[in-house]
Amino acid sequence: MPSGSDEPLRGSRIQRLSRFWGRLVLLGIVFLIVVILSLIKVTPFAVYQNPKFGIQIKYPDYWRILEYPEGVEAIVFISPPEDEDDQFFENVNITKKPVPPNKRRMEYFTEDAIRQLRGVFDENIEILQSRSMSIAERPGHILIFKGTSPEPVKYMHAWFISGDTAYIITYTAMERDFDHYFRDALDMVKSVRLL
Repeated sequence: MPSGSDEPLRGSRIQRLSRFWGRLVLLGIVFLIVVILSLIKVTPFAVYQNPKFGIQIKYPDYWRILEYPEGVEAIVFISPPEDEDDQFFENVNITKKPVPPNKRRMEYFTEDAIRQLRGVFDENIEILQSRSMSIAERPGHILIFKGTSPEPVKYMHAWFISGDTAYIITYTAMERDFDHYFRDALDMVKSVRLL
């Protein structure tokens, strides 16, 4: 017959084991959170403003900026080389284009832009995604596509219209490297503001 003196001992042991497993589970959760947070890529962004171009955008602060390269009305943000053999620098560029009155509705401009891209790439274009998106607090559009010239290149084109001007933001990368900066490029598009 069990004696009554064993009950407090058993209860104390169960409480200690319960505390031990509770602490172990808590420690495991904390460890898991630390690992997840260390895997999340956080890009430091800087703000670029160009009153002449009429635009403000956030960009990765370690990218280079070229303004009006070779006299072209464009702003180009260039990623750093991945290594000494990197020959293609992922980039985001912003251009402006006058829009005729009959193309100022987003659907007309979008149809025309896609038709022009098909003309440039001929049959070497594959549209992967095409959807509406608000850019600079205006209706806009985003288009993700692949083209070959001669290697597979992947693009994200985003545009919006303000008055009689279309602003076109393009992210360009080799297809195999596209995802590396895609999130940063999309954050750049989302950050655009008109001045």
